Amino acid sequence: MTKLHALVLGLAVAAAALAADPAPAASAALYIDTDTTLSSKTMGFGFQWDPNDVWDYTDAQWARVYERVDFLRPRFVRVCTGGGHYCRGFNAQGEPVYTWDSAPFKRLRRILDYCQAHDVEVMLGEWGPPFGMAQDDPRWSRLIADCLDHLVVACGYTCIRYYNKINEPRGDWARYQTWLSAQRSLHDELRRRGLLGRVILVGPDHSEGTAALDWVDFMLRDGAELFGAYETHWYARSDTEVVAGRLEPALRGARAMVDQRDPQGRAKRFFMGEAGTAEWLNGRDSNRYIRDYAYGVYMADYAAQTMRAGLDGVSAWMLDDPMHQQPGSHPPGGVPSGDPKVDFDFKVWGMWNTLGSAMGTPEDEALRPWFYTWSLVSRLFPRGARTVACTDPHLPGVRLAAAVIRGQRGDDLSLMLVNDTATPRELRVVLPNARGSVALTEYRYFEGQRPVDAKGFPVPAGTRREVRLAAGETISLPGQGVVFLTTLDQPKALALGSGAVPPVTWIGLTNPCQTVPVGGSLQLTADTDPRGRPMRWTVTDTKGLPTSLATIDAGGIIHAKGLGRVRVVASAGAVSASLELDLARDRVLTDPLDDWHLTHSHGGGLVFDTINNQLFDGDPSRVKRNTDVPLTVVYHYPGLTDFVARVYVVGELGNKLTVAASADGTTWAEVPVTAEPLVPTGSGFARTTLRPARLPAGTNYLRFELANDTVVWSPQLAEVKLVAAR
Repeated sequence: MTKLHALVLGLAVAAAALAADPAPAASAALYIDTDTTLSSKTMGFGFQWDPNDVWDYTDAQWARVYERVDFLRPRFVRVCTGGGHYCRGFNAQGEPVYTWDSAPFKRLRRILDYCQAHDVEVMLGEWGPPFGMAQDDPRWSRLIADCLDHLVVACGYTCIRYYNKINEPRGDWARYQTWLSAQRSLHDELRRRGLLGRVILVGPDHSEGTAALDWVDFMLRDGAELFGAYETHWYARSDTEVVAGRLEPALRGARAMVDQRDPQGRAKRFFMGEAGTAEWLNGRDSNRYIRDYAYGVYMADYAAQTMRAGLDGVSAWMLDDPMHQQPGSHPPGGVPSGDPKVDFDFKVWGMWNTLGSAMGTPEDEALRPWFYTWSLVSRLFPRGARTVACTDPHLPGVRLAAAVIRGQRGDDLSLMLVNDTATPRELRVVLPNARGSVALTEYRYFEGQRPVDAKGFPVPAGTRREVRLAAGETISLPGQGVVFLTTLDQPKALALGSGAVPPVTWIGLTNPCQTVPVGGSLQLTADTDPRGRPMRWTVTDTKGLPTSLATIDAGGIIHAKGLGRVRVVASAGAVSASLELDLARDRVLTDPLDDWHLTHSHGGGLVFDTINNQLFDGDPSRVKRNTDVPLTVVYHYPGLTDFVARVYVVGELGNKLTVAASADGTTWAEVPVTAEPLVPTGSGFARTTLRPARLPAGTNYLRFELANDTVVWSPQLAEVKLVAAR
């Protein structure tokens, strides 16, 4: 990841961690700024819809699947196939032998027929190279191009708009280079066939959250011209990532990175190709919460954060359980074997299970709770909707997302409010640019209040009439749940003006350092909601009285005059935020490693571990490797004289974490360290603290290398404190 990438991703997270002073009340107004567009090229919300690995549906089962997809009303879906579905292999002359009438390919055609008839855009792709080929084998590119030529040209499936080669290509820099070579091979093949204008190549299709965004960074350095859109996966922890709101700032930073560094980035879509939460069931590829009410809230919150981040669409994993078998449960020949333990061993991730009756669990054919919220997200925020900026209540687990939908009758409005906690909330939504009154159809998803029709499809809970959004409308969220409001179902569209400016509702201060050296200065940064508003800066003593220890200029640069502690206040209108700083002889930087914004650089295979925090003294985030190669974290802090690093390790530390110093960031010298005795913290992990025996004079860069352990989640670097001379 480049330093620019890290800074973009990190500032929003760091700012969000410092709440405004005082904290806003639960009834605080949330403003919708229809003059600020987050995305004008939305794809909408869809799902993974693959041909089943083993089972064919009956015509009646297909009819029910189609009926439910009709209600979902998707405008794009992700579909994966494999080379073995349409090719038997190669003949003696090395030519591929195609079979366009295999059972899996017929299932694929049923899906494509629906998408073609219902204006659903398809991202087609393949799981991996067939017949033992390497990823960058040009023969695979030829097979893919022949398949696309057959489907798009010969069969006329213009619904196939995007193509992804290689599902979830995780790994280090070397694996990325192989993946990139494979993408260049396919790009060149499609260009020779004249297919590039008809099908858009996308990537990286990586998973693992922020590690996926690292690969976007790689692409922007040396492959942006190959891709017409950017697409990743993120299976997020429900508690520490979805409810905690970590998706939004990370994805907003990635969107900004694409816009800034790809010359055509602003015109390219950026979307989530697979979305879900990261809680597996008993170590199997099934979701622990898929049948639970809470999953409907998690997925609505996930969708809200992607909209707020400016992404263009989301494909949820997945539609129906029988699509995919569990690993190791593929019957020979890809047809039912007669052994139900194998034949019905599905990945349980769907919105229902079409084969529930055949498995002896007919109740599993019913719609699962998350169908409720995902169908409404899909219907009320369609392709072409213009997502707009909304202020943030800065209340745990509470989100507001909004979109304006332009139609023949004018502008319609859809809103989604999420409360992802058990705490009741009352929120007042204000749209300053609204003119006159409007009626809003209301859908409510709460335990005990989620009305449905005879088929289990959501129906409105009621209509709010004569709503004057410019004055504000109060919405009650009695606990964990979601409220949708829309004019789409009403006879009158929204009358919308422009030019009304929402007031500042929140300020967050990014604190880049806990100390300022006497005689030195420090640039402070304030984020505002809405973004980009000017600040008034003041500095006082810790009791709010005038001080001679420091001054601060209009740009937020504080100048230290004497030793002591001061309070800095940033304000805009009636809202303010503050932090306290020590004025000291040395400079001190503490990095809790919640994001990358305080680091200079880091290895592409490093990720943040935010789970099982009870094993790490409650620390919410640590850095670990996701591949078995040495990887580094580098800091640039001129005049370094000391450091302290907190580390967690399985077994002995040995040389699993080493430290090096440099004056110029190029020539490095290993730093001897002392380590405190290991303190067990749980499940084989133990804590230690590292300090330097000595640092070379003139040290400006410090490098931590995580290496020499086949257990990739050990060691983990939890916190780094750097000390530098004034």
